[in-house]
Amino acid sequence: MYLENRDGTVTWYEESGNRKNPCLILIHGLGADNHVWYPQKDRYSCEGYYIVTYDLLGHGRSSDLGEPDMELLTRQLLYLMDGVQIASAVIIGEQFGASVAVHFAARNTNRVEKLVLSDSFASLDSNGDRLRTVRDKAEMQMFKVRGEKAVIHHLTSGYKYDYERPTIEYFHKQIGRLRVEQLIQMWRMMDEQDLYDDLASISNRTLVLAGADMGDWYGKAAKKIANSLSWSRLEVVRRTRYPANLVNPENFDAPVLKFLGVA
Repeated sequence: MYLENRDGTVTWYEESGNRKNPCLILIHGLGADNHVWYPQKDRYSCEGYYIVTYDLLGHGRSSDLGEPDMELLTRQLLYLMDGVQIASAVIIGEQFGASVAVHFAARNTNRVEKLVLSDSFASLDSNGDRLRTVRDKAEMQMFKVRGEKAVIHHLTSGYKYDYERPTIEYFHKQIGRLRVEQLIQMWRMMDEQDLYDDLASISNRTLVLAGADMGDWYGKAAKKIANSLSWSRLEVVRRTRYPANLVNPENFDAPVLKFLGVA
């Protein structure tokens, strides 16, 4: 469904489950859209939750992100909650969606019950991290020249196991839907982010997840996030990488549902 926001933008969102149940809002990462959460929509609604997924600005059916400003993405989520009349919710964010969740929670604590942050990082704050930024910028230039097929190749090149096949198929379906300039703009935002002050101001209970197949760097980044929070639980999710919820739904869902008090 389309929601017209007060700032003139439009958000595409979808719902599942009973509105009377506790609400989970699921936020996708870069290059994805709300449909990346299809394994969780039925599962979590069957566990007694009302599920809201949406397309971030610059993705899916939502409006373009006019300028590289995290405040716009925070307002988008606030407009969504107001528009759907959600007083508070558990916010679950994957990759860049986790960054949006952190930024939102730091400014709207009363609207957040709990947080789940998966496969993200707070800041690129070492020399090695900054080398990643240089590499990413080089890849962005390639994306501009070669377009969405190059983006899809980048997003799927690390998958090698049979259970990852649905993820490859999902991203290949994204061809024709990606807005490369928008994606590059948000990729730069993620590379330049510094969430440590936001994390330090968050008192909500938070589950921090790291995909085991993402490598040591993401494991260390997840630990930094967990250590910056006043109440957190850190778990490494076996046999998964970004987006963890789609690559291996069973392994992703188990710690999330336990954290929510279901299992």
